[in-house]
Amino acid sequence: VFAPDTGLPIRVQAILRDARVLRGEFPLKASARIRGGDKILVAYPRRLEAPLAPDASIPILYEDDAVIAYAPFVSKNPFEIRIYPRKHISYFEDADNALLSRTAAALQFVLRRFEKRLRDPDYNFFLHTAPIQDKKNYSMYHWHIEVIPKITVDAGFELGTGVEINVVDPDEAVRLLMK
Repeated sequence: VFAPDTGLPIRVQAILRDARVLRGEFPLKASARIRGGDKILVAYPRRLEAPLAPDASIPILYEDDAVIAYAPFVSKNPFEIRIYPRKHISYFEDADNALLSRTAAALQFVLRRFEKRLRDPDYNFFLHTAPIQDKKNYSMYHWHIEVIPKITVDAGFELGTGVEINVVDPDEAVRLLMK
């Protein structure tokens, strides 16, 4: 489905809606192999935060009034899930016990879905919080947890170029996990 005003697919328009476009670099291995391919455009959001209200275009796995767990639009890995508090908080250490308890419940839900639907894969999870130095410079950051089940192995393209290929659409990933 394309947006009539821009001609972009709705999903692409949603990703770029609040982004600024900067010039980025290909990984060194890829740029050495692709003639003239050393420059690409990368979109960086102005404010890193979770969706605050349900949106039909966001594949949501879990939500309550305090946290939301969803598959990011452009995930690097199959079944990658991010868990965000709904309230904007830059620093994990500023979260109160009630919010941490709700976040733990969301994480448990996600891991149970991995266990049930993906046959209990190994996984990594990462807690992303703003840097502790120069706190005033990171008010735009929104702490979150990223959960990545390890169900694929990088092959020739990924290893040769440093570019990740996700073989599972995020919408489909959430549908499979919710069955």
